[in-house]
Amino acid sequence: MTQGHETTNMTVFYDHLNNKANSFRLCKAALTQWLFGSFETLVSIDKLPFSITNMADDENPLDMDNRDPNELNPHLKVAFEDVLGEPANAHSIDCVWKNSYKCFNCGKNCCYKFLTTLCGIFIALYWGCEFAAIAFHHIWCFTPMLRLMSILMGCCQKFYNSIVSCCLAPLCETCGLFFSQIKVQNH
Repeated sequence: MTQGHETTNMTVFYDHLNNKANSFRLCKAALTQWLFGSFETLVSIDKLPFSITNMADDENPLDMDNRDPNELNPHLKVAFEDVLGEPANAHSIDCVWKNSYKCFNCGKNCCYKFLTTLCGIFIALYWGCEFAAIAFHHIWCFTPMLRLMSILMGCCQKFYNSIVSCCLAPLCETCGLFFSQIKVQNH
């Protein structure tokens, strides 16, 4: 192996290490900035050493402000005033009322965020799988079974219509003619 060839290999190797180190520095800085600040101000997306894909459907992006656009849970809009209220003749000290308001909202928000952080993704995964299973059963089991029953019952319907037409229709027609001859007179 020649000296020039070894130098080229070493240069390529050092360039590779340098790129990895820069990528590591960018990832570390991005993670730090994400934890403690705005990710967008740190680095543009095209400079990242990895690709960021949007998991949401591009045609139907998530509305991060209105997270209940179909008003599925209007009964859960609970404010401090909806839960606690002091009538005019029974007021607590102002600082107690103000701090109760702050504690109520802080406790409600912190607990909700903690529970959703801990369980939200797994529960969403469960419900996604549940509705996927329902869709699967409807598409692959129930709809073909209904079509099968429709085909099979079509034969039974023709058979039943033939029985009714041959046996019951003449009997009903005869009874109709018999009862049509009755005349009622009032005296």
